[in-house]
Amino acid sequence: MTIDYTITVGNLIEIASIVGGGILVLMTLKSDVSALKSGAKDVRLDLGEMQSEIKKIGEVLITQADQNRRIMHLEEDVRELRHGRGFVREAIEREYP
Repeated sequence: MTIDYTITVGNLIEIASIVGGGILVLMTLKSDVSALKSGAKDVRLDLGEMQSEIKKIGEVLITQADQNRRIMHLEEDVRELRHGRGFVREAIEREYP
């Protein structure tokens, strides 16, 4: 078994691309970290705004749940009226043909 110790142009290009990719990754990570550090102050302000928006969404959901409850009760009342129970009575229905 022999080992080939020759270096070709393809090997050099491969080594250069690996080193270049590593350098590019380090530069990108460094810029991302610096952007995160400088943007941390803005994030705190955004979190406060997001919390107020979440509270508003909670209020909207509570209102919607209340409206759904009211609609269900109205549907139940309509079903009862269709079956003759409730405010509508047979005597009234016979008076108006």
